[in-house]
Amino acid sequence: MDLLEAAHIRPHAEEPNYSMTNGLLLRADIHTLFDVGLLAVDSRYRIQVAPALLFSEYKMYHNQHLRHPEFPSNMPDTDALERRYKEFRAKHAI
Repeated sequence: MDLLEAAHIRPHAEEPNYSMTNGLLLRADIHTLFDVGLLAVDSRYRIQVAPALLFSEYKMYHNQHLRHPEFPSNMPDTDALERRYKEFRAKHAI
Protein backbone atom coordinates (compact mmCIF):
# COMPACT_ATOMS: atom_id res chain seq x y z
CA MET A 1 0.00 0.00 0.00
CA ASP A 2 1.40 3.40 -1.02
CA LEU A 3 0.42 5.05 2.24
CA LEU A 4 2.73 2.90 4.35
CA GLU A 5 6.48 3.38 4.68
CA ALA A 6 9.24 1.63 6.56
CA ALA A 7 10.80 3.91 9.16
CA HIS A 8 14.20 3.17 10.68
CA ILE A 9 14.28 3.34 14.46
CA ARG A 10 18.02 3.92 14.45
CA PRO A 11 18.46 6.39 11.58
CA HIS A 12 20.07 4.81 8.54
CA ALA A 13 22.63 7.64 8.30
CA GLU A 14 23.73 6.83 11.86
CA GLU A 15 23.84 3.07 11.53
CA PRO A 16 22.90 1.14 8.38
CA ASN A 17 20.67 -1.60 9.77
CA TYR A 18 18.07 -3.27 7.57
CA SER A 19 16.89 -5.69 10.25
CA MET A 20 13.12 -5.88 10.70
CA THR A 21 13.66 -5.18 14.40
CA ASN A 22 15.04 -1.74 13.43
CA GLY A 23 11.91 -0.79 11.57
CA LEU A 24 8.38 0.40 12.03
CA LEU A 25 5.71 0.28 9.34
CA LEU A 26 4.09 3.70 9.51
CA ARG A 27 1.72 5.81 7.49
CA ALA A 28 3.72 8.34 5.41
CA ASP A 29 2.77 11.40 7.50
CA ILE A 30 3.44 9.58 10.77
CA HIS A 31 6.82 8.46 9.40
CA THR A 32 7.71 12.10 8.70
CA LEU A 33 6.68 13.13 12.23
CA PHE A 34 8.77 10.26 13.63
CA ASP A 35 11.81 11.27 11.56
CA VAL A 36 11.67 14.94 12.59
CA GLY A 37 11.16 14.08 16.26
CA LEU A 38 7.55 15.19 16.71
CA LEU A 39 6.38 11.67 17.45
CA ALA A 40 8.10 8.79 19.21
CA VAL A 41 7.40 5.25 20.34
CA ASP A 42 8.42 4.27 23.86
CA SER A 43 9.82 0.89 24.90
CA ARG A 44 6.31 -0.33 25.75
CA TYR A 45 5.29 0.32 22.11
CA ARG A 46 3.14 3.34 22.97
CA ILE A 47 3.04 6.30 20.62
CA GLN A 48 4.05 9.60 22.18
CA VAL A 49 3.14 12.86 20.47
CA ALA A 50 5.09 16.10 20.96
CA PRO A 51 3.32 18.74 23.05
CA ALA A 52 3.08 20.99 19.98
CA LEU A 53 0.85 18.39 18.29
CA LEU A 54 -1.47 17.70 21.21
CA PHE A 55 -3.96 20.22 19.82
CA SER A 56 -3.89 18.75 16.32
CA GLU A 57 -5.45 15.74 14.63
CA TYR A 58 -2.44 13.70 15.84
CA LYS A 59 -3.57 13.94 19.47
CA MET A 60 -5.68 10.81 18.98
CA TYR A 61 -2.50 8.74 18.59
CA HIS A 62 -0.98 9.87 21.89
CA ASN A 63 -0.51 6.89 24.25
CA GLN A 64 -1.96 4.44 21.71
CA HIS A 65 -0.19 1.09 21.40
CA LEU A 66 1.37 -0.01 18.15
CA ARG A 67 -0.09 -3.08 16.54
CA HIS A 68 2.31 -6.00 17.02
CA PRO A 69 3.82 -7.82 14.06
CA GLU A 70 2.56 -11.28 13.24
CA PHE A 71 5.81 -12.94 14.31
CA PRO A 72 7.31 -12.09 17.74
CA SER A 73 10.82 -12.26 16.28
CA ASN A 74 9.98 -9.15 14.22
CA MET A 75 9.15 -6.98 17.24
CA PRO A 76 10.86 -3.60 17.15
CA ASP A 77 14.02 -3.41 19.26
CA THR A 78 13.01 -1.94 22.65
CA ASP A 79 16.53 -0.65 23.34
CA ALA A 80 16.55 1.29 20.06
CA LEU A 81 13.06 2.63 20.75
CA GLU A 82 14.09 3.71 24.24
CA ARG A 83 17.16 5.54 22.94
CA ARG A 84 15.07 7.36 20.35
CA TYR A 85 12.39 8.11 22.96
CA LYS A 86 14.98 9.65 25.30
CA GLU A 87 16.06 11.94 22.47
CA PHE A 88 12.41 12.87 21.89
CA ARG A 89 11.92 13.66 25.60
CA ALA A 90 15.07 15.80 25.71
CA LYS A 91 14.05 17.71 22.57
CA HIS A 92 10.64 18.53 24.04
CA ALA A 93 11.73 18.90 27.69
CA ILE A 94 9.27 16.22 28.79
